[in-house]
Amino acid sequence: MGDAGRGLGARVHKLIRRVHLYLGLALLPWVLLYGLTALLFNNGTWWTESVLRGVSADEATRAADALPAPDALAEETLARLLEGAAQEHPDADFAPKLVPGSARWRGALSFQGRRDDVTARLNVDPLGRGGRLRLNPRKVGRDEPDWADEDHLEDWEPLPDALQDALVAAAADVTDARRLELERLSLRELPDLRFVVEDADGSFYRCDLEPDGSFDADPLEDGPPLRDRLTRLHKQHGDPGHLGPRSLWSTLVDVMGCAMIVWALTGLVMWWTIKPTRRAGLVAIASGVAALVTLALALLRATS
Repeated sequence: MGDAGRGLGARVHKLIRRVHLYLGLALLPWVLLYGLTALLFNNGTWWTESVLRGVSADEATRAADALPAPDALAEETLARLLEGAAQEHPDADFAPKLVPGSARWRGALSFQGRRDDVTARLNVDPLGRGGRLRLNPRKVGRDEPDWADEDHLEDWEPLPDALQDALVAAAADVTDARRLELERLSLRELPDLRFVVEDADGSFYRCDLEPDGSFDADPLEDGPPLRDRLTRLHKQHGDPGHLGPRSLWSTLVDVMGCAMIVWALTGLVMWWTIKPTRRAGLVAIASGVAALVTLALALLRATS
């Protein structure tokens, strides 16, 4: 019985090692892709001509100086709410009070501008702790036709408010048919329009029109940079609700997530079976968990 048990354990251990190995080999390209695109997301200037410059605390303080004090704005907001509530419910006794010190700004204060040769995005901390200035060079003298000047569309709204209201009404018909009867349904995002134009000289241009009227035309042979293609793959997530490349990609993302869990669990089993490594491994795992929990709590406090 002992020999049989040891034989079964050896077979199970061999199976775990094989699953760990072959699953890793099969999804190795995905791991490399995820790692590379994560690095590109986290380092916005890699593989670009963009320049990232730091903003000092003094500069950030000056940029955010016009913001009202959070407590003052919160008090004014609460006062306006109470004023409206008193008019709507004259017999009610509302007495909410602002918790002292609870008001604070969340997120960054962001600005965007441009000139002929560069676009700039300035992000500063509303508390004046610093920030970043990103400069993106623009293509000067590129092969853009005269008719593609964005200023020609300045006073035109491609998708007017009436059309957007009609879209919301149509969406409300869909949700009402499912007996949701939503009180508030709003339009969050509109698709961009892309089309191709052939110029008189036989040149082809890929044209992009955004819902706000922003327009851009690029020679058709100039495809998006490799960096943009890769980060676009990284951002693709979620099932779109219909069969196609995106739904298949979403399925493989789920497979990748499950594979990572399997790698972690099978790796733990493989480590535990090597007795000399147990003590050092426990120290490593405990250190990693402690670091993760500490950093996660700090980030939650900073963003909640």
